[in-house]
Amino acid sequence: DSGHVPGSLMFDFTLKDKRILYTGDVALRDSFNLKGAKPPKSDVLIIESTYGAPIYKFPDIKDIKDIMKEWIVKENSKGKKVILYGYKLGKAQQLCSFLENENIPYNVDSSIYEINQILNNHGFNYSGDLINGQSNDVLIATPFFRKTDKFKELIKKEPLSQAMATGWSVNSVMSQRYNMDCLFPISDHADFNDLLSFVKKVNPSIVYTHHGYSEILSKEIEDRLGIYSRSLDRF
Repeated sequence: DSGHVPGSLMFDFTLKDKRILYTGDVALRDSFNLKGAKPPKSDVLIIESTYGAPIYKFPDIKDIKDIMKEWIVKENSKGKKVILYGYKLGKAQQLCSFLENENIPYNVDSSIYEINQILNNHGFNYSGDLINGQSNDVLIATPFFRKTDKFKELIKKEPLSQAMATGWSVNSVMSQRYNMDCLFPISDHADFNDLLSFVKKVNPSIVYTHHGYSEILSKEIEDRLGIYSRSLDRF
C-alpha cells in the first residue's frame, strides 16, 4: 500500500538478485482516511518527486484539522454554505473522512458520489448524498464543479465560501492560481521531508527520481543522504 489514494500500490520485486522498489505516487504519513506507506528495504528505489523541493513542507494533519473545522464553523455561522474542493479520487475522500470524523453532514458532487459508492463496497464508509436543492451546509466537489449549471444555480441562491485542499498552497507563488476564500495544505503525496525519510528507511544504494522536482530531489538525496541518485526525467 503506497498510502496515496484508496487502492494505490507500490511494487517490490527482485531482478538479477537486486531488490527493487517502485513507489509511483506515495505518502508516508497517515491521512484522514488512509495509513501511510511502510517502505521495505531495497537495493534500488524508484520514487516520485511531486513535492521534491525543500519549499514543500506540510503541517501536521491534526493542526490542519483544527484550522479547517474552525473555518467551516465560522463560515456556516455567517449563513454561508461551504464548498470544499479536491480531486475526485484521493483528496475528496480525505475531506469526506474528515467531515465523517467531525460528525458534520455533507453532500458531494456526482463524480465524487460515484467513486464513494464503489469504495463503500470495499470497506469504506462515506455517507454524503448528492448535491441537490436541499443540500447540507458543507459540500465537497471537484474543481470542475465550478463550471457546471448546478454551481451557477447554487451561487445565485445563497452566499458561498469556497476552499481548496492542495499541497501547492504552501508555495505562495503557486497558490495565486486559485481563486478561493481559503486554501488548506492537504495532499495525497509525501512532502519533501517525508520523501527524504522514505529514502532513508528503504536504505538503497541507488535512487531514481521521477515526476515533479526530480532533478532537485535527486541532488538533495546525494547531498544530504550520500546516496547515488539520478532523475529519470533526463532520459
